[in-house]
Amino acid sequence: MKTGETMRDLPEELHHESYQRRANRRVMDGTPTEKRGGAPSGLRRLNPDEPSKAITGGARSEFLHPFEHRSLTIRECAKLQTFPDDFVFCGSASEQGQLIGNAVPPRLATVIARTLAGDLQTGPRVESRPGALLSFMPTVADGFSPVLKRVTDQVHQAFTDVAPPQQELLWR
Repeated sequence: MKTGETMRDLPEELHHESYQRRANRRVMDGTPTEKRGGAPSGLRRLNPDEPSKAITGGARSEFLHPFEHRSLTIRECAKLQTFPDDFVFCGSASEQGQLIGNAVPPRLATVIARTLAGDLQTGPRVESRPGALLSFMPTVADGFSPVLKRVTDQVHQAFTDVAPPQQELLWR
């Protein structure tokens, strides 16, 4: 496949058997043709000049390296998710792939955390500022890490009319 191409772009005789099964299953599921969207994309060669597609737990079997004829490595998937190079993942290769695919990308988490910290400093102004904190449910567990406890306490201090920490907090 060339850069940016998917299995759909290949001649049918080159489609992998599992791709053909999925494509046929989609055609025979009763969904009207105009709503089906075509066969699944299957493998995709990443384009280095475009943002990456979403990294999922199956990314190693979904994406091909943009230049080399191989799948992505665990480390390349982690890099696309913005994990630092020295971040250590535990478990088997498939477990590591699942951890990476299920994770909130660290750079996105940083932006969310900074936004939350800003909201905690300024207090609730939902009417005047779109995107303000509408709900806060830190965990359904009984225990809190020290950091989560500190953030939860800050939320309760900033928003004085909220419920106890283990209940979902909503305001208008």
